[in-house]
Amino acid sequence: MCGRFASWSDKNTILKHYQLEEIPEFYSGYNIYPTTNILVARQTEKRELVNLHWGYLPRWCQDKSYETPNSWNHKILGKSRFYAESFRKRRCLIPVDGYYEWYEKSRPKQPFFIRVQDSELFSLAGLWDVWNTPQGPREGCAIIMTPATEILAPIHHSTPVIIKPEDYDEWLEQGGERFIATPSRMDYDYWPVSTRVNSPQNQGPEILDRIPWPSSVPQWAQ
Repeated sequence: MCGRFASWSDKNTILKHYQLEEIPEFYSGYNIYPTTNILVARQTEKRELVNLHWGYLPRWCQDKSYETPNSWNHKILGKSRFYAESFRKRRCLIPVDGYYEWYEKSRPKQPFFIRVQDSELFSLAGLWDVWNTPQGPREGCAIIMTPATEILAPIHHSTPVIIKPEDYDEWLEQGGERFIATPSRMDYDYWPVSTRVNSPQNQGPEILDRIPWPSSVPQWAQ
């Protein structure tokens, strides 16, 4: 699953990237975690940037324990009721500068920072919906996951779906299974980082610092 990402691009960079003119105040950081309010781009009556709770529940669900930060492509493609309506009607883009995955076979699990090569900012595919809480309606979202490509599979078996800029309009306005049916094939940079990222309290840019390749991780891509 994708349980952490980094987003440090400023307002002007994000507005230019999505070709929009308005943006709300938003949270940026190097260790953004589920339940945070995060910036997303979506299509409603118009294309807009808004803040959504990172955590998804379909509007008909009454049990908050099912809230999830990720949605899985095989469940969407399998027509799971949990995601079906949102995949048809409520897709979004989540701007990030990179994300984290954990190599699970080491003890402790080893985090890696991953980003698209030669890309200052890129977009993860997401779904959103409105869930009625005791405090009132809350809009929440999830990042769509897919099996990892051969490049990233040694780190983790799954990876977020990445939507290319030339596909933004089609993804937001029409959607389609082709975007999530196969892994996103990109050129990636990645490196091991300190386990300081495991704690949401650690938010400084130093958590992106490359550390020596851990002896507990096979030397498959130093």
